[in-house]
Amino acid sequence: MSCPEPFISELSITTPGGYIDGRWCKLIGNTSCCFPCPITDWTYSENFSSDIQISSWLGLSVFVLAIAYSISCLVLPKQVTGHHYLNTAPLIGFIFMSVAYWLPLATKPQQCYDSITPHDWKSDVSCAFTSTFLLFGVWVLVISCFFRALSLYLHLRWEKELGKMFMVFSLVVIFVGAAGLLVLAMTLTGASYQIGSICVIDIQRGKGTFWGPLLAIGATTILLQVLLMFYCFRVVLKPLDILSMLPFLSARNKRASVVSQETVMTYTTHITNYTNQTSNSATARQASARVWRILQLQWRAVLSVLLILIHVALLTQMFFQIHLSAYYSLDKSMPWIQCLISAGAANRTKCSSYSSEFGPSETNVVASMCLLIGSGFWGFICVMRISIVTGWLDWMKARKAAIINSVKNSGPQNNDPERAESSMSYCTDTKDPLSPDSDSRQDKWFEDREKYPQVTHEENSISRNYKIPKQSFSAPTSPISTISI
Repeated sequence: MSCPEPFISELSITTPGGYIDGRWCKLIGNTSCCFPCPITDWTYSENFSSDIQISSWLGLSVFVLAIAYSISCLVLPKQVTGHHYLNTAPLIGFIFMSVAYWLPLATKPQQCYDSITPHDWKSDVSCAFTSTFLLFGVWVLVISCFFRALSLYLHLRWEKELGKMFMVFSLVVIFVGAAGLLVLAMTLTGASYQIGSICVIDIQRGKGTFWGPLLAIGATTILLQVLLMFYCFRVVLKPLDILSMLPFLSARNKRASVVSQETVMTYTTHITNYTNQTSNSATARQASARVWRILQLQWRAVLSVLLILIHVALLTQMFFQIHLSAYYSLDKSMPWIQCLISAGAANRTKCSSYSSEFGPSETNVVASMCLLIGSGFWGFICVMRISIVTGWLDWMKARKAAIINSVKNSGPQNNDPERAESSMSYCTDTKDPLSPDSDSRQDKWFEDREKYPQVTHEENSISRNYKIPKQSFSAPTSPISTISI
């Protein structure tokens, strides 16, 4: 029995391959009839393909910014860029994610293995690359955010000086751990075309291999950031005595003041308490200044971590709304199927009121995909410094000056061997020109002038009149003079 238009009988497809579970098939009568692939052509509007392509162009722009920042870190000194290994690690994650976004612009992949089956990562090369780059980039990004939050928490809360061992450990866990989780997700779960031209992990089978660990690491990171923020607020506000303005603290302080008024204290006790209060307040001020100074240096990293995790959470809630065909019952699907049979494939937009109940909305999908890669813009803004721009300007000025100097030094005046020999003769001649056994300076100059006629200057006159300075108390004398006593 054949299926009504626009559906295709599942029995007519005999070629095994692709993502079989991604078929959208329902029983119509006694025949399993399937939606034509891809399913997004039926659940969303005709503009969905062009709208979701916006995220690909955003990925290309993020890739350019990430590469530009990487070159800045390699060329400019660390004092200018202020880069840190926990800042460059998320940068690598953004590079991999952005490649997964803009790669379909170049490959233009076919999303379907056959008329009803979408491609998976085993049947399509572009799907394998985009899913690998996307998952590895997400893991590097999330694990890097965790270690950034952990390092700040240990440094501020427990005053631990994190050295080279922590750096090596964190980098190994970030990249080796991301690679291991990628292999686990791809081998046990797989990836396929489900929304647009970017392959994503299979939603239902990926809860234990991808989404569960991702949400656990993200929640732990957010918890560390919240605890760190509360600690910083407490330390910074403590010297200002703002905490005593809270209602429950002010009532406690009033009771303490009543008790203190009823207590008789000696002069020595007053002095001791005053000294303790002074030392405690000084210690609190020092701690407040230290935390405030560190926050001024690290606010970009804290803000970027929070924004990235918020975007990952929004993407997660969108993916959790994507379900396979088996998730929806026949009774729920039948009104949509009957609408498509009566309207036909050309007028499928008339059934959008029914298709909106199957999966996330079109606006939610486009916004979530753009937000995920858009977190790269926030990361770039948070790590960008004005000193990087000025550093590049100084670098270009230095390069320009070096080129000009090299051109001057390689001019034609240094290529004349006779002039070079003449210059060297003047530099190496150690004879006194005024000694009796040497020629006079003027004779020597005349000989050089005849030998090298090109070295002539009108301003060099042969004889000059000696002008006696006004404050001079000496006069020229003959070499031999008689002294009379």
